[in-house]
Amino acid sequence: MYILTQIRRGSIKIHLFGTGVLLFLLFVIPVSSSGVWAVNSGQVAQSEQSNHHLTKVYDDPEPCSENTFGKKDIQIVKLQLDKPPNYKVVSVTAPSSYDPIPPITPIDGNTNFNDTAFNLGFPGDGSPDKPYSIDNKNITGTGFENLIEIKNTDVYFNITNCLLQNGRRGIYLENVSHGYIYNNTIFNNAYSGITLQVNCSNNNISTNLVNTTSYYNSQGIYLGLSDNNSLFFNTVRNGSSQGIRVSSSNNTVISNNYVYYNEGEGLAIAKSRNCIISDNSIYNNSHRAGLDIDDSRNCTFTDNIIYNNSYHGIYSTISENNSIMNNEIFNNNYNGIYMEQSKYCTLSNLTIYNNMFNGIYLYRDCGDIEMNNINSTGNGNSPIGKYDGIHISNSGNSTFSNIISSKNYGDGVYFYESGNSTFSEITSSENGETGLYISSCSNSVLSDIFSFNNDGTGIGLRDSSNCSIHNIKTINNGYSGLSASWSPDVYNNTFTNINSSFNSGSGINFNHVNNSIISNSNIYNNSKNGIELDDSKNITLVNNNVFNNGDPSTHQDGYGIYLHYFSNECNLTSNSVYSNYDNGIYISQVNYTVISHNVIYDNEGTGINIGSTAGNIISNNIVYHNRNYGLYGQYWTESVQLPEKNIIKNNDFIGNQYFWVSFDQADCDGQIYQFEDNFFDNYRFPDDDGDGIVDHPLRVGHKRTIGEGEDEIHEYNEDETPRTTPRNDDSAIHYLTSPIITSPTSWDPANPDEWPESVINDTVTIQWIKPLDTEAHAITYSLYYLQLGFGGWDEENWTEITSGLTTISYYWDTTNLIDGDYYLRINATCSHGLMSVYQDQGNFRIDNSPPMLDDAYASFSPFVLILTSIITVVIMKHYKRKV
Repeated sequence: MYILTQIRRGSIKIHLFGTGVLLFLLFVIPVSSSGVWAVNSGQVAQSEQSNHHLTKVYDDPEPCSENTFGKKDIQIVKLQLDKPPNYKVVSVTAPSSYDPIPPITPIDGNTNFNDTAFNLGFPGDGSPDKPYSIDNKNITGTGFENLIEIKNTDVYFNITNCLLQNGRRGIYLENVSHGYIYNNTIFNNAYSGITLQVNCSNNNISTNLVNTTSYYNSQGIYLGLSDNNSLFFNTVRNGSSQGIRVSSSNNTVISNNYVYYNEGEGLAIAKSRNCIISDNSIYNNSHRAGLDIDDSRNCTFTDNIIYNNSYHGIYSTISENNSIMNNEIFNNNYNGIYMEQSKYCTLSNLTIYNNMFNGIYLYRDCGDIEMNNINSTGNGNSPIGKYDGIHISNSGNSTFSNIISSKNYGDGVYFYESGNSTFSEITSSENGETGLYISSCSNSVLSDIFSFNNDGTGIGLRDSSNCSIHNIKTINNGYSGLSASWSPDVYNNTFTNINSSFNSGSGINFNHVNNSIISNSNIYNNSKNGIELDDSKNITLVNNNVFNNGDPSTHQDGYGIYLHYFSNECNLTSNSVYSNYDNGIYISQVNYTVISHNVIYDNEGTGINIGSTAGNIISNNIVYHNRNYGLYGQYWTESVQLPEKNIIKNNDFIGNQYFWVSFDQADCDGQIYQFEDNFFDNYRFPDDDGDGIVDHPLRVGHKRTIGEGEDEIHEYNEDETPRTTPRNDDSAIHYLTSPIITSPTSWDPANPDEWPESVINDTVTIQWIKPLDTEAHAITYSLYYLQLGFGGWDEENWTEITSGLTTISYYWDTTNLIDGDYYLRINATCSHGLMSVYQDQGNFRIDNSPPMLDDAYASFSPFVLILTSIITVVIMKHYKRKV
């Protein structure tokens, strides 16, 4: 039995769904040697699927160190049963003896009915209180006649407890009303058991046993042009055509019947209105469908079990306003439900599993559908391909909600050309391809979608514009979490509150998507990039958290946000991009994009990397503590006239490369960069006039050469107005600026091309500027030196001078060091463990050797020196005697 439960925990939804093995207890009670099945009104046994719980609860996203989402096993058993799993045994009390009479045919009109009743001794007078009663009769035919045929009458009559066999039809009614037919045994009739034909109304057909064991039978029960009839507790099997057929018969009730092993459809409803088909078990039928609905309106199909049919479970064409509810449909050799040109229908509370093609397939003009509370599992394992749990086509203006689709071999849920629809509360998991695929569904709303553990993409959106997509979770899928693409155009989509994590591809991937927004989303722990835009123009990314993307275990680089191949005119604003396994933001071949007011930190690569770009504005970002440059800009590589410059202004570059030994916060080559009013935390003095601007411009990047020969000019990109204090609001973040070394120094920022060598001997004072900690923690310092020529710039080649300092100066005794050229480095660490590093830009020389004689003095011979000493001593003695 299908279970769909929703438990709300805050805004988090947990879906519990029942799947597993059906257990059946079947009771068959033979009551006659002719093979008639006896049934009793109590339900003896009913199958129930075991609950299959999703054990992982997905709360609001937070950094995770590992993937904990594993697939779960599920057992789906293909059943081959002679009787349905909820086979009911109901009481049909056979009379102790039957009164054998010849066929009653025909009764035509009220007068003829009265005469026949008088001649055959039927009690009653045809009134409501005393209906004519045809009771306990045994009628055996020759295979060519109707056994009871009644036409053109409105008297009240009963047909009860009769044994009708070997006729053309057991009971045939035409233009009849007020008939009550129940508890009859009808079998071995060549055409049909019960036929209602032409204006039959107000009849009640109940509790008849129609056993069509003879293969000469066509329909077991046939109702034609007959209204207000009821069929209860019939067993219809082994027919050469449909088991039960209702044609042009309105207000019919068909309930608690068992229809199986018929060569046609199990139960066929055609051109009928306001019928109720309930609690039937329909299985092992051979043509088109277990339940066939054709050109019928306002009917209800509820609580049926339909399985093991050679074609579809339910087949519906050219029908409207029907309700298919509370049915269990499984193990059919085509689709569980197939609907074509069937509008305004409701599909609700359905359990659909293990069908060979799609669980549900709506095709061609099935608009204005309401589908809710569906569990579709294990469908689509066809020899000719993989099919979907739910496949909806041409069904616009519809509502799809509370759907669980899992372990299907194709897509979990596929919607095509179903625009102007609402898709909500959909959970799709462990499917062989995409979890949820939306194609050509413009002007739709997708909300509260949870897609996880699928082998393909979590959610795919294609050719769909003007959609609102919000409250989405896509976790641990085999490709991207959320993918959107176009052909020829996708635009004006809004993506809000997306949680895309632990996917094997990128968290969000846009290809040829324009004029759309991604906001307030958490994109993290994906194996490739967080958000990737490919040839997608005018995209706005605002207020997103993008972190921990890339896979260090496989060395798979992952950018936080990646724009490439002419994803122009985008706007990246107020995003937090951090701890990604490569660059925080990387734009390549992207023009006229704005990157502003973002916080970009702790990425393994560069904070912002721009390559072959033009006309972009990068402003008011806080870029700090990235393992490579804060900003890196490459040459314009296209062989065309230089385009508009990239403007880089009002940014704060703080503590970047702080695990590396490098001075550069930014490196931009080429002629297409313009720097203005940026703060570089390791270049914030001197400011002798106190105007908040460092007195000398900052060179950014490497020297470039313009011209040749005598016309050759060397230029740098420069920030003419580097700031001495940060430019942006940093109250919400914690960073530590660099402790800049001011003495000893060998580099004059006023003359950056000159590198005069400073010489140090004995003891020297090292001084530095105190760094800024935005949370005002206590700071300690460690000093290091590196001698040139004694190893590279690796960490292990630096030697500690001292550590644990709390002052901003230190007296350094260099007398025990080998003479040579050295560099200094200082690490600052706050009491909460945050560290920043400063390496002095220039080197200095240590020279502690004693003074040497000059060459002229050193050229005297030893004899001359001894003679000179003797003369000096004699003169001194002579001078002392005089005194």
